[in-house]
Formats: sequence, C-alpha cells, structure tokens
Amino acid sequence: MKKILLILIFLMPIVFALNKPYLTKYVNDFANVLNDDCERQLNSLSNEIERQTTAEIAVVTMNSLCDERGCEDLEKYSNELFRQSGIGKKDKNNGLMILVFVDDKKYRIEVGYGLEGNIPDVLANQVAERYMKPFFRENDYCSGLYNAVFQFGQEIKGEKNSTVFVVGNDSAIRERPVQNESDVLQVIIVLILIAGFVVFLYFVSKGSKSKRRSVIVFGGFGGGSSGGGGASGRW
Repeated sequence: MKKILLILIFLMPIVFALNKPYLTKYVNDFANVLNDDCERQLNSLSNEIERQTTAEIAVVTMNSLCDERGCEDLEKYSNELFRQSGIGKKDKNNGLMILVFVDDKKYRIEVGYGLEGNIPDVLANQVAERYMKPFFRENDYCSGLYNAVFQFGQEIKGEKNSTVFVVGNDSAIRERPVQNESDVLQVIIVLILIAGFVVFLYFVSKGSKSKRRSVIVFGGFGGGSSGGGGASGRW
C-alpha cells in the first residue's frame, strides 16, 4: 500500500501538468482572439525584427492555466514552454515570448539569456503596463500584442520611441496619440522615423488576402533558452 501511495505522489506533477503546445511560428493563437489580418501584421513585424536583429519574438495566446485537473504556475509553465520551443538563436539565446492567458487575464513576458541586457525585467514590465495592458482591458488583443512586439523590437535594435498603434480589422495600422509627452518636437521626429517602417508593413500585407497567401516564410525557431527573466502580471 505504501509503495502505491509513493508512486501516486511521484506521478502527481505529471498528472497535473498542463499540455505544452509546440510553437512553430511567430504567432500562435490557440485562444482564437486574433483575426487573419492581425496575424499577418504580427508575423510581418516579427519577421522584420528577426531580419534586422536575428532576435526571435513569439506571441502565444491560450485560454487558461487551469483545467479540470488543476492549475499550472505561470512562470514555470512559461519558461518550460520557451525552452521546449527553443525561441531564439541557439548560439545567441536571443528569443522573447509573450504568453497570454485570456480567461485568467494573466500574461508572461519570457526573455532569453541573450536579451536580458536589452530587456531587463523592469523594462519588460514597463512595456506591458504602457503598451499592452490598456488594450487588453478593451479586449483588443491584437493592438496590445502588436505594440508590445514593436516596442521590444525597438529596444533590441537600440532605438527609442513612444509610438502607440491601433491595428484595425481592415489591416490598417493607425497611430494612437502619445500620452504624457511634453516634448512635441521629439514626438514629431519619432513619427517621421517610423513612417517608412509602417509603409513597408502596409505593402507587405497589401497583396495578401488570406493566411494561405501570406508572404512570410518561417523556418522555425533556432534553439534558444531562457533563465526566467521577464515580467508577469494581470490586466
């Protein structure tokens, strides 16, 4: 009897482990909260960031950390999913994952070893607070995720701006007025700098009307790893 109890205790972590999907692309919308146009915009943005920096940014939406068997720990689950998927180049560990649990209203930003200098925990939290959570509270997951990916991409490239985007259902990316900016000239300069990038994204997506015609070809993640850096929170 004691042996049976010991075996059951040993197996409990396995029984209550939430399934971890294999991530094979930039955008993994398991919660079905992103439309086709949004996925194309996010894929284009992540692809451009990887082209310019080699860093890999993945977006994952899921329903809940819990099922009928129990609930997972957010940080532990995120780190294991990141490692399992190998986000980032293996020799650089320059991956980043934004994991969102829609029903739980929880998120986790997991940062690879190689990006911890560019994106320390404090910065990851600031990006989430300013650029992601306000949209999530409006159930606009597309704009929140797009803004977060864009801001992290700028940090990885070593560029600074405070632009906030709204991604509409018609694929249009519109700028939301910048909040708490006293230097108007600085805002104007920032808008000019990002104008070319926005135009590029528009023409990349213009010729594609469905996922099947998407121009993004992604060969898979490179085998990167994370030590648990990043930020977690609720909205």
